[in-house]
Amino acid sequence: MYRYRNEHHTTQGAIKNFHRINKLGRILRVKGYRFTSARKNTGYVPVQHECVLVVGENGTARFSGLCWGYGGEGPRGLAALMRYIGAPGFAQLVSQSPRLDRDGTDWEITFNNDCGSLRRLAA
Repeated sequence: MYRYRNEHHTTQGAIKNFHRINKLGRILRVKGYRFTSARKNTGYVPVQHECVLVVGENGTARFSGLCWGYGGEGPRGLAALMRYIGAPGFAQLVSQSPRLDRDGTDWEITFNNDCGSLRRLAA
């Protein structure tokens, strides 16, 4: 099972690594979520991360530097990801999804055969 974790934390750093998605096989799901971690280099201060996870039949790829809910570089990178995986119709819908402040999933796209469905989890 392939696992890629992008740690560039910039939109351009994420875009430069979209080619890694090719190792995932057929895309099953894409979701935007956030989680909190506390690392030694931050003095164990909790830091919240926003990420996009691409799940394929052969593994996963997690990208930071892509975002949603405002008109900026992060949402433009997310739109580029949607075009890259062949789902350009979701670009605007996802980039306009609200952003939550808590850990969890804001939105998720599930792909069945040649079509996908968007589920917004943000309230």
